[in-house]
Amino acid sequence: MTASIHKLTAGDGYTYLTSQVARGDRTHGKSGGLDAYYTEQGETPGVWLGRGLEGLGTPAGTAALVAGSQVTEGQMLALFGEGRHPNADAIERAMVRAAAATPPATRGRNAGKRLTPEQVQRRALAVSALGRRYAVNDAPSEFRVECAKAFAAVNERDGLPRDWALPADQRARIRTEVATRMFVAEHSRTPGAGELDRWIIKASAAPTAVAGYDITFSPVKSVSALWAIAPRHIGVQIEAAHDDAVRDVLAWLEDQVAFTREGAQGVRQVNTTGLLATAFTHRDSRAGDPDLHTHVAVSNKVATRDGRWLALDGRVVYRAMVAASERYNTRLEAGLVARLGVAFTETPQPDVRRRAVREVVGVPPELLTRWSSRRAAIESARADLAATFMATHGRTPTPVEAIKLAQQANLATRQRKHEPRSHAEQRQQWAAEAAEVLGAAGIGAAVQAALTPAVTVPTMVGGTFGVPFDELPEPTRRALLAGAGDLPDQAVEHLASVCVATVSQGRSRWQVWDIRAEAERRVRCLPVPAARVTALVDAVTSAAVSDRHSIRVGDPDPVPEPAALRRVDGSSVYEVAGSRMFTSPAILAAEGSLIAAAARLDGRAVTSADVEIALLESVANGLTLNPAQAHMVRDLACSGRRLQLAIAPAGSGKTTAMRVLAAAWTTTGGTVIGLAPTAVAAAGLRGEINTTSDTLAALTHGLATGTLPGWAATVDASTLVIVDEAGMAGTLDLAAGVAWLLERGASVRLVGDDQQLASISAGGVLRDLAATVGASTLSELVRFSDPAEAAATLALRAGDAMALGFYVDNDRVHVGDAGTTADGAYLAWQNDRQSGRDAVMLAPTRETVTALNTRAQADRITGTGIDPGTGVDLSDGTRGYAGDIVVTRLNDRRLTVTATDFVKNGDRWVIEAVNPDGSLTVRHLRHRRAVTLPAPYVHASTELGYASTVHGAQGITADACHVVVAGTESRQLLYVAMTRGRHDNHVYVSAAPSGDLHDLTRPATLTPPTDLDMLTSILARDDAQQSASSAVRDLSTPAARLQRAAARYRDAIPALAHQLLEESGQTDATLTAYAESLRPGLTTSPAWATLRDRLAVAALDSGQTPAQVLHEAATAQLLVDDAEDLAAVLASRLPTPAGSPPLPWLPTIPAALLQRPEWAAYLHALAEHVTTMSDDVHTQVAAWTTDTTPTWARSLMDLPDQLRAAVAVWRAATDVPATDHRFLGETRRGPEGTYQRRLAGAITAALPGHSTHLQVWTTVAEQIAPALLDDSYWPVLVDQLDALSRAGLPARDLLEAAIAEKALPLEFPAASVWWRMRRHIGPAVLDAASSAIRPAWSRVLVDQLGPARAERVFTDPAWSSVVAAVHRATVAGWSPEQVLSLAVDATHPDLTPAEGGTATSDLARALAWRVSIAATTPTDPYADLPAPLEPDWADEEYLPDLDHDPDWTPTPHPAPVDEIPDFVDEIPAPVEDTGPAALPTMADADAALNVAAVERALNDILYPPAPRPQAVIPLESPEQIRLAALNRAAADYYAGNLPGTWAADYLQQRLPGAPVAAGYAPAGWTHLVDHLRAHGASDTELVAAGLARTTSRGTLIDAFRDRLVLPINSPDGTIVGFVARRNPTAGDNTPAGPKYLNTTTTPLYDKGTTLYGIHHLKQHPHATPVLVEGPLDAEAVTAASHGRYIGVAPLGTALTDAHVSQLRTHITPDTPVLVATDPDNAGRKAAANAYWRLIEHHTPGYVSFPEDIDPADYYTNHGPDALTTHLATHTRPLANALIDRYATSDTAWAQVQLHAAHNAAQVVAALPPEQWPAAIDRIVATTHVLPEVATLEVADAATNHTYEQRHHRAQHASTAPAAEPPQEATIDAAMRAYRALQRRTTTPAAEPPQTSGPSLT
Repeated sequence: MTASIHKLTAGDGYTYLTSQVARGDRTHGKSGGLDAYYTEQGETPGVWLGRGLEGLGTPAGTAALVAGSQVTEGQMLALFGEGRHPNADAIERAMVRAAAATPPATRGRNAGKRLTPEQVQRRALAVSALGRRYAVNDAPSEFRVECAKAFAAVNERDGLPRDWALPADQRARIRTEVATRMFVAEHSRTPGAGELDRWIIKASAAPTAVAGYDITFSPVKSVSALWAIAPRHIGVQIEAAHDDAVRDVLAWLEDQVAFTREGAQGVRQVNTTGLLATAFTHRDSRAGDPDLHTHVAVSNKVATRDGRWLALDGRVVYRAMVAASERYNTRLEAGLVARLGVAFTETPQPDVRRRAVREVVGVPPELLTRWSSRRAAIESARADLAATFMATHGRTPTPVEAIKLAQQANLATRQRKHEPRSHAEQRQQWAAEAAEVLGAAGIGAAVQAALTPAVTVPTMVGGTFGVPFDELPEPTRRALLAGAGDLPDQAVEHLASVCVATVSQGRSRWQVWDIRAEAERRVRCLPVPAARVTALVDAVTSAAVSDRHSIRVGDPDPVPEPAALRRVDGSSVYEVAGSRMFTSPAILAAEGSLIAAAARLDGRAVTSADVEIALLESVANGLTLNPAQAHMVRDLACSGRRLQLAIAPAGSGKTTAMRVLAAAWTTTGGTVIGLAPTAVAAAGLRGEINTTSDTLAALTHGLATGTLPGWAATVDASTLVIVDEAGMAGTLDLAAGVAWLLERGASVRLVGDDQQLASISAGGVLRDLAATVGASTLSELVRFSDPAEAAATLALRAGDAMALGFYVDNDRVHVGDAGTTADGAYLAWQNDRQSGRDAVMLAPTRETVTALNTRAQADRITGTGIDPGTGVDLSDGTRGYAGDIVVTRLNDRRLTVTATDFVKNGDRWVIEAVNPDGSLTVRHLRHRRAVTLPAPYVHASTELGYASTVHGAQGITADACHVVVAGTESRQLLYVAMTRGRHDNHVYVSAAPSGDLHDLTRPATLTPPTDLDMLTSILARDDAQQSASSAVRDLSTPAARLQRAAARYRDAIPALAHQLLEESGQTDATLTAYAESLRPGLTTSPAWATLRDRLAVAALDSGQTPAQVLHEAATAQLLVDDAEDLAAVLASRLPTPAGSPPLPWLPTIPAALLQRPEWAAYLHALAEHVTTMSDDVHTQVAAWTTDTTPTWARSLMDLPDQLRAAVAVWRAATDVPATDHRFLGETRRGPEGTYQRRLAGAITAALPGHSTHLQVWTTVAEQIAPALLDDSYWPVLVDQLDALSRAGLPARDLLEAAIAEKALPLEFPAASVWWRMRRHIGPAVLDAASSAIRPAWSRVLVDQLGPARAERVFTDPAWSSVVAAVHRATVAGWSPEQVLSLAVDATHPDLTPAEGGTATSDLARALAWRVSIAATTPTDPYADLPAPLEPDWADEEYLPDLDHDPDWTPTPHPAPVDEIPDFVDEIPAPVEDTGPAALPTMADADAALNVAAVERALNDILYPPAPRPQAVIPLESPEQIRLAALNRAAADYYAGNLPGTWAADYLQQRLPGAPVAAGYAPAGWTHLVDHLRAHGASDTELVAAGLARTTSRGTLIDAFRDRLVLPINSPDGTIVGFVARRNPTAGDNTPAGPKYLNTTTTPLYDKGTTLYGIHHLKQHPHATPVLVEGPLDAEAVTAASHGRYIGVAPLGTALTDAHVSQLRTHITPDTPVLVATDPDNAGRKAAANAYWRLIEHHTPGYVSFPEDIDPADYYTNHGPDALTTHLATHTRPLANALIDRYATSDTAWAQVQLHAAHNAAQVVAALPPEQWPAAIDRIVATTHVLPEVATLEVADAATNHTYEQRHHRAQHASTAPAAEPPQEATIDAAMRAYRALQRRTTTPAAEPPQTSGPSLT
């Protein structure tokens, strides 16, 4: 039995619950009672539950909702679908009726007026709202629209209605065709493996909000079975017990976990009034078997105690769910025992690692098996159908298709009437099925046996107390036998100690939820009355977490909260309920003993000379260790440590190193013993180091029982004990074993990896040992044949999803559903085995392993064609035959194989004979010895062994590995699985929906993740255990304590301010009402909570009401209507109170809060605590070394100490994750943002050029592989490219060669490129602190770099990479001196980073790469790199303008040199704020702006723009006239070929009905040449006209072949060339060439001076030019608008001045140029370039289109009229678009985002001065900088622009006609522009309400 939880999505995520409800001939009307429920078909209606119902109130027109009342579908839609009051529709209708009946107002400004419908609707929505309404994305995607069109087209073709339901298979085929077509159109190639699945998922995705949680309560199978077969009155009692248990758990959840979050980042957790929930009880499973269960849908909407509706805090709900599940189990058992007298007993599960299940005594197991088997049959049928679907359609089914397949499988396997059925019909069917199993009389007997169990109290109690019943104290036994539930205190304490001991076996630290769950499990085994169960569980839990049994992990915060900041139970609002961590004295003692043992140095040590001899002997035997292996051997042998840790990542050569270590130890007189957590691992260790090996459990069991294993007697001071796979050993067992070994004098070496599979017991101590005393690390990977795969495994180990780029790029990721993925893994494994490769097949669960084993067995038997003979039942439910591979699952020392070996868990065997008595004769697959397994052992502990779980595979190595994953695995499991194969490792991801109707409510069904999404989630799921000591250490670091203190301080001030304001009568409701009157929807803005908090603080500081403060902020400047977040804009305008906060960005404590002594003491103490922790962080940073510096800070090592410390304080206080390598984390707003920008400016000044590399590499990527820019890992690749460049390597050449290898995958393209490059720049080495490795050649670096820089290299984590690279270079024939000299010279050690040298922080990595590249053999594919690619369109004017391109992340302008020291001085320890005085005033900014405006006006007078050019330049030479005639003849020829070709169809499909002058160039080589030659054209003329070209053989061929051809006309209509579109069936990188091909430069045509479509403006001189990207876009615009708009497009280049000169002829104030480029990266760049070309002459407009839609697409999808309307209605100033682009730039660099406002100001500066004020307001609204800062930026930019403009015009003045002298009118216009800047307009706002409370000044 269990309670499970998953999220419910808003929208229609709830509909599965309501769709199952019984309707019969009526809807959800009044219930007809129990009889109606019994006879009606379908499930019972849902009912309302939860105390939160009281908070809904009874709005007008509605009745109160009470617990137990029936739920309607409309109520579910309102609450769970939209996030509104359940009776929202009724409330709104009532308000509308009331408004209609209300007479008009009789006085005031609204006298004689009624409320408008809009006002009524707004008020009604406000009343029915429960906070924010859910964001529901219900708009159909383009893919769904195209599918619907295709469905309708098929129906029309067949003469059916357009909406006729097509057969499922036909719909699936059409979906595949549509998806493939759209994929090809988008990517110009067919989809690869898995790509169509991912494309469909993303094209169909419609993410919506979380509406709540579906908690499903299900009893164990025996309860449902008894309910199904017992008489009806018994069934009613079972249902009642189930319902009571559900309601009990819900009430407990309301008391314990129903919280919500307030404050910044939800730091404050507060009480709620309860939960809003609905309960739907269902009676059967998908298979139709009895399955009584209840879905409790808990709404995400909860009300605070002050009546505000917020979101339920899901963190606590999830964490408490196991305890809730166990509470349900216990209450259900107690209820059934009380009602029916049944008893429960534990039933073991097939998987021994799982807890036994408590089933009802007397219910026959065979009946449960019968009702479980059909689910397996359905799943098997569904898997077959899914496999057929995938084979047919080449993709996995969508959620809808998966449901259809599941329904087909259900129908195909059931023999009963299909649902819905009444309860009576169900019971009749279940009785018949039970009779088939039990017989007619057996049903009654089974019921009778269940209701009259013969279970005694001692049997019931069993081992609940950890000892037999007879050994319990007498008072406890008496109390249990009495059954009253009143246990003595001694018994409660005993139970508490047992709970702690049980929990601590599985984890080193725990929370109260873990203890409570265990207490529930223990108490339900006791004869306790139902009424006493809760009290006993509470008593046991309280005792267990008391200091008598547990120890709190981490110190409590030193500043306790006042009463105002505590929850109703007295706990702090800043402590998440139930989050307190505990451990036990035993755990801490065990961890402490291991750490103390590791510090002991009194052990046996082998001499260095003896170790070197052992290493030489290894070389002589053909086994040479790499430097890391040799260092580990030296370290472990010579250290003299009693306990030492060795970290060995997967594939690092651990076995080889241990073998040499054992040899070194034994040849000097010592003995070696191996221990391991599992018997199989121990056996493997025995074979590897040829010594006695055993399990660690054998030792600890012997210590506990006094029967030690035989080898224990040999342990003495000469003994070395190697504990392999130490990470899988439990801390308590490990500590006990090590203590005994050390007591006998032995030395112990722990070998393992804390990132591989961990112990199922409490563990995590390896990290403690590494952190406190260090570890010897095997850093270089040697297992993998591909260095790139080796490096990718290290990324997997670290949880870095960038690793997936390697696996996607190398076709290692395969997608399917649960059945097809297992099938795919099996077939690949089978192919490998048949080809002679050693392959392994892994799965995460025993169930999947069994399925794979069954398949392998069946194929083996079929393949041999031999009768398998007699079989025997195995423990996994299969049968074993002679020839099968099996695995044993239990250590049994009685089943000996040799004198020292026995049958072990995990041993793999082949069956040689099935014996008559059921025993098996088996032979071991590795050592080939045989043994007979007795029949009982075979039946209980033997399984088929073709496949294995991942846990069973740790430690093995094969050629290839195929692993199936379900998406719920951990990073550690995936890492182990994907590192078993030497040559390749494949993962098969079950990502397709299951089709189970129960899953319909889940977000993963409605918006399923892709296979790569699931793998990314797996990598984020870190299941590595953390020890209690590590937890204490992490919680007590200064950074962690500063984060908690700063968060509390930042939130406490506004929280207390709100309370003080409420007490004074200034209610939150008043502020909310005024905010909505000011701007409707303001209170639903994302930043409303932040604005609300800042208003409260500002109100206290100024003595005003919050509404008054808001009024002033709203009226101070113009409010931009289209601001992304209006609340954030207003928050940025609020004043910052003066004072000295503990950190510069934190608020100052308002004086009003200090009037309360308790609050004053708290806030002052908290501020002091923040300051102290900040000081401690400074101290910690000062002590950083290269070895201890965090990864994110390595690039900052060369910064001044104070600045580096300031960054560390910022990251700690604002909780920037250590994995975020951005110096300052995500961009912040408000005071935090102001300080962040200042700090970023200081970093930029101290690291000149650090952030410009993103711009440089973005340019390169746009030229050679624009797809890289769409990868979230592009910034990471840029970092690596920059590091390569700084190392002196040819980064661009490496990049281009990697891209040229093969087509890039659609997912992770940047990551894929990195792994291709990574293959060629050195071995895969784990970054580790390896300063102890000092090869003899280390002196070379000291000589060349100097001692100080060399030491920095030696202590750098990348030093191990240098060592590995030099080692491999020496193997390749280099001497260390040669290769290091070459590498050091390439880093330019004599230059600073600014001069081109390598920074010290990058030096080790640079040397490793340089050495690796230098030592590369000539066979390396990168040794002969091609010349850099140079696209024909990469001319100078197309390259982005670094100053004016909004899509570029702009280069931060460093502060002037003389300002930098001032800023640095402002950051002493601790950092002090410079205060508002450092900022310019608004008056200063306005004055500067006025000056800039006057300068601009005078500049236009003194240096006027050049006059308009001549509109049309006529043809001048006979040659031009002749070539024009040839072009005309070619156009006629092309046009004649068009009909009936693909080009005509394509044109009609793209622009249906458009009158486009087009043609078709045939596919042959010389069609046009032959045609024009026949009409007198010479070869010279054809080449000169660009119509033909000469081949290398000297023959002439057509310039255009198999292309749609469009003529290019000059402004007067002369055809000057052609643009030709490639056949769409030809992809990129094919002989067909680029998609568009233009005429080459000729005497008539130059792409830099010609615009496609310009000639149409001659026919329509008053039309508006629309600048687009492509010729079809231009044709679409022109054809759609019939002369209102004319589309023009550059041809293969960006807009040039020559283009603009042609357009200027047609530009007037009424017809500005509109820019309508594509909404992608290239389109945005083109728009920016157009702005700077056009702004000199007029203010261009901008037409925005939906993502991935260009004008031609819009024409195709919506028609010409819609395109014309779109052009007219979606136009705005291009300047506004560029400003917004800067503000929303998605960049990973805080110091770049810092200058968004600066770069936006460049755009504004080019505008006429009268447009500056509104544009400045837009900058403030979008970038959230202070108004004075934005104004000054614009003033500075305007001044610079004016000077540049003057210089440009002066340069061109000599070629322009003489300008007329300035006129008075012009001078007057300049002065008017000047005065206009002094009249900044504001938007009037309503007067704020006055407070009725006392003043707070």
